[in-house]
Amino acid sequence: MKQKGFTTIEIIVAMSIFLIISAASFGIYTNFQNVIAETGLKEVGSVINSAANKARNGLFGTSWGIYFPYDEVTRKTETAVIFSGDSYGARDTSKDINIKFTKAIEFINMSVSGSGSSSGNDHEIVFLPFSADTSQYGEILVQSFGATSTIIVSKDGFITWK
Repeated sequence: MKQKGFTTIEIIVAMSIFLIISAASFGIYTNFQNVIAETGLKEVGSVINSAANKARNGLFGTSWGIYFPYDEVTRKTETAVIFSGDSYGARDTSKDINIKFTKAIEFINMSVSGSGSSSGNDHEIVFLPFSADTSQYGEILVQSFGATSTIIVSKDGFITWK
């Protein structure tokens, strides 16, 4: 008489295969999250750098800036605006370049008031034409998918990460 069912060895082999596939999938997912997080953080630095380069190149002979419209409570935004003018409020809206981030960026702290005092809630940086010098230099602490990075804006409009 032939018995139906699975042997203990067959069950152990099936469970082992399942665990190996699960572990590999988790590793791939974690790696994917890290790549997305890194991309989000680099996007913030890239848009700041883009505004500084437009000013440095003297595009339209005006100052250029970047404005981050993050929510003061959640500290998150999915967009940024590169603008032409001496401030976001006094900008030439016809030259606005709206940037959409791949994922919501969280601005943990944005202190770019130069040598002045800041509450950590600054929203814009303006770069002077031809030099990209700025009085709004300092540090921006940003987070994306749990990864955190500090972007440093220097007086002469150069961006570095730490």
